[in-house]
Amino acid sequence: MQTGGLDVFARYALGKFDGSSDFWKLITDEDGNSSLEYDGNADIYDEDGNFLVGVIISLN
Repeated sequence: MQTGGLDVFARYALGKFDGSSDFWKLITDEDGNSSLEYDGNADIYDEDGNFLVGVIISLN
């Protein structure tokens, strides 16, 4: 069994996962039901379209 820290796992996972087109957001309708919807954005925006958070990945 191989052991290592979280940084080892992160390097492995990021090396195997292609998230270049995996952009989904959580939507809640008027009835309070939630679902995922593809929006094509890697960044996070609020319900009014205002920018909230950008995605930054660093392995340094």
